[in-house]
Amino acid sequence: MNYLVRVSTNQFLEIQIQSSKREAREFAKLVSYQIENNVPKDVIIRNVQNSIEGTSTESGFVCMFDWSGIEICHPNPQKIGKQTNPNESFVKPLNDEINTEDFYNLLKQKNNKEV
Repeated sequence: MNYLVRVSTNQFLEIQIQSSKREAREFAKLVSYQIENNVPKDVIIRNVQNSIEGTSTESGFVCMFDWSGIEICHPNPQKIGKQTNPNESFVKPLNDEINTEDFYNLLKQKNNKEV
């Protein structure tokens, strides 16, 4: 039974990872298009914030932060302007791969800390 749960969890996580990567790529293209067309930075930030505000943060979500780790856009507007906490997020470049086993262990560690 444990084996079947683990296999199905890994399959679910693989689908979630691929979906989140696709969403991040789409957002990156939209932001790039706006930058290439000389849209002012504050308008780009407002556009991204309007697009993501209120979306679920339970599985995977898009947010934007500056090089110092300060949130610029986040589904929860109360997080804007605050430092990104490494214990609360997992940031990885799109071209780097994370396997489902590592991701599963990361989620278990996070859940154990919350208990």
